[in-house]
Amino acid sequence: MNYSSVVITLGAESRALKALSALEGLEVHHVDEASRRVVAVIEAETTGLEADVFERIRRTEGVIDVSLHAHYFEDEATAE
Repeated sequence: MNYSSVVITLGAESRALKALSALEGLEVHHVDEASRRVVAVIEAETTGLEADVFERIRRTEGVIDVSLHAHYFEDEATAE
């Protein structure tokens, strides 16, 4: 399993947070309304799927920036 913590910066568009909350593989943990920043975790079976979720976040309308903060992954070659 692969996990990445990300910090997402939103524009003034409030629908972006709702769209992010609906993304499969993304779990929102904290929203700072004042700075419009969101702390979330991406969880996926492979690094490729994890990158796909990151790209969907990046392309979500109202998202200004998404930054990878930390990443944990299991060796995909030995994972069952």
